[in-house]
Amino acid sequence: MTIIAAKKARSFLEAEGYVADQFFNRLHGATRLFYGAPDGRWSVDVIVDQLVMSHRLDLRMRLGGPGPTLPLADLLLTKLQVWEITRKDLGDALCVLADHPLSDDATPAAIAGSVDAIGLDRVRRVLASDWGFCHTVEGNLGKVRDLAAEQPLPNTLFDPATQVEGLRQVIDYAPKSVAWRARARVGEKVRWYETPEEVCH
Repeated sequence: MTIIAAKKARSFLEAEGYVADQFFNRLHGATRLFYGAPDGRWSVDVIVDQLVMSHRLDLRMRLGGPGPTLPLADLLLTKLQVWEITRKDLGDALCVLADHPLSDDATPAAIAGSVDAIGLDRVRRVLASDWGFCHTVEGNLGKVRDLAAEQPLPNTLFDPATQVEGLRQVIDYAPKSVAWRARARVGEKVRWYETPEEVCH
């Protein structure tokens, strides 16, 4: 969502009676807004331009595809980018991998973001330029594989372990940027992730 769209979203939510988290919105309003439903039964998280959690995922121009939501590659990266990942986020990532194919298609439709496939080009471009983001995702993919072995999903379209291995190969073989290689030499000696601020839901 762009800044202009975020202003419209703010006006709409407030007109509908949603209650703003004033402190959080003042602190993070340039990138994120938080509202509670009038009856307190649910909440709305508004992301502006980029999702900033353990890493930064630029989402500008990512809503132009054929689907009503972000492309699957972006949805998967929003889950896998958190270093202290929750079991729920691992489960969400597992379900995405179990239900959707990995796509290396370079057609315009695939580049825009298919609603049916996880676009590997997007995964490559994000992770090959940021070692920290890449390192976090690789670690979380191992946790997704372990969860799939511990709690197998019934009637999946794709084998999660095979999907994880396919993603790992794509990440391994992608040409890395100079900045990625320089940061990789430092490794875990310097912290590579941020601790996202939790909002009380």
